Amino acid sequence: MPWSTVVHRDRPYIEVRYEGMVPPSELEAAAKEVLSLSSRHGKHFLLADASAIEGGHMFSDLFHVAQVVAGSPEFMIHREAVILPISPVAAENAAFWRTTASNSGIRVELFPDRPSAIAWLLAK
Repeated sequence: MPWSTVVHRDRPYIEVRYEGMVPPSELEAAAKEVLSLSSRHGKHFLLADASAIEGGHMFSDLFHVAQVVAGSPEFMIHREAVILPISPVAAENAAFWRTTASNSGIRVELFPDRPSAIAWLLAK
């Protein structure tokens, strides 16, 4: 599986880590798992570590995932911090995700590193 999730007991966020090539079906599966974990654990922030993603995605696939998330009855994520991928194509996709997700009611910001992403999530 090209993604994994962590529910941080001592932090108010869920983390999803992506690695390698992540097919569209796995992006959707990861999003659904995050929604389920958010609902079960009452965590409203998401740290999405996309730094190890390789390749890119079709914009239509990213749009679809945003619609799945925004339309879910389990949608409770208030903020999502994305750690940018190294790959230029994947970084471009992350920028598209931010726009598409924001248009769907999901507040997303992009960060070059983990410390700044976490600082934004924890800021009041």
